[in-house]
Amino acid sequence: MAVHLPASRTGSAVFTGNVTVPFWTKRFLKANDKTVNPGTKLTQQARIHYARDVTAWARAMSADEISVQQFPVPDDPNDRKVWDGTEVGRDPYEIRIWWD
Repeated sequence: MAVHLPASRTGSAVFTGNVTVPFWTKRFLKANDKTVNPGTKLTQQARIHYARDVTAWARAMSADEISVQQFPVPDDPNDRKVWDGTEVGRDPYEIRIWWD
């Protein structure tokens, strides 16, 4: 899991986190976990489940804003929205979490 948590100031102090939803098991398994092949590609359902777990954690941590970007970008313009964190969409790619 790639997590970037920069602190910044844009008028008020904010704390943001960007979590990239992994495509492969080696991106989030512990190095000593021998029960799963680290080169296994995650299914779409597993990626959705992962994104739901992250957004649930962010809600529990009282995040002020949660958004989920999709990749690949859907062909249908109606599906190109950034999801609000209460649902994660079909192809979650990056989750942005913001505390203000």
